[in-house]
Amino acid sequence: MSDPGYYFDNQREARLCRQVWEIAPRIMGDSRYTLQAPHGAFSKLPWASLRIVYARDWITYNREMGSVNRELKSEYTGTEIANVEHFYCGAILGMIGGPVAGLVLGGVGAVLWDGLISPIRKACSGGLTWKGLKYDLKQVGVYDARGTYFGAMYRIKGNA
Repeated sequence: MSDPGYYFDNQREARLCRQVWEIAPRIMGDSRYTLQAPHGAFSKLPWASLRIVYARDWITYNREMGSVNRELKSEYTGTEIANVEHFYCGAILGMIGGPVAGLVLGGVGAVLWDGLISPIRKACSGGLTWKGLKYDLKQVGVYDARGTYFGAMYRIKGNA
């Protein structure tokens, strides 16, 4: 399925995911837009789907700047933005490995990040809570997993 919004049960998240997906091709050709360093490295992989890389970069950059709603003239919640960002994180991991290795890499990467690294970072800053840990693990099982599948299968389904 080439519609990334299809993977969301929440219609607001589906709409946000589609909006980011539509922004990606517009900024790909804009010389004023520079990818963040890790995404720039992903974009150089010969099998990379640049649209996935740019979608991930846009949502991450604008979440970090607190400008998603201003850019889209919308009122998405922090949770909705985070869930869409996690979807695109999973999509990049899936894209890297393709239809077989991408699913494995995405699963392992998501578990390592959200199940280990993120809680350690939060614990070091005094922000680790049971509720937060449960939410992170939900993102692994839902948003990262769906994004990984989307990224791994994107080219297989006939999309550039």
